[in-house]
Amino acid sequence: VADVRQHGATAILVLPVQRLGFGPDGKIRNSHQGYDEAVRKMGAALNVPVIDLTTLTAQMYEALGPQNAPLAFANHGQEKTHHAAYGAFMIACIVTQHLVAMPELGVKAAADTPACCGPAASATCPIAAAARPDVATMPQKRLPSFARRPPPNAAEP
Repeated sequence: VADVRQHGATAILVLPVQRLGFGPDGKIRNSHQGYDEAVRKMGAALNVPVIDLTTLTAQMYEALGPQNAPLAFANHGQEKTHHAAYGAFMIACIVTQHLVAMPELGVKAAADTPACCGPAASATCPIAAAARPDVATMPQKRLPSFARRPPPNAAEP
């Protein structure tokens, strides 16, 4: 943080994304237990903004539920750590939303940046409205060009 500030830049701490793993209670198990809290405390102590992807991605997976959350991960959820194009797109959307919300950065959303589809999204949000939440079912006009193709080996709806 000191090095970043010394170079005149704004430091931002970004917690790691959660891994896919639902507990018996239907909640995502915290795979970073301890580390995430240490980073939050460091951010508060150093007055550094924190983007808490550990919490935000857990909320996203829980909103999708155990049936649909695996679609955010590689190999239709067989891979529990690395994301498929859909999951990566949604996480990038969440990060973009948080960066734009930090006035000190002066970040402006691109014209084709879709509204973030987190757990608090309205019923008009593609993730909430889609029966099969992946980029193939999102309205094309709301997606930037890189995200308009369905993920490889996508199952038919």
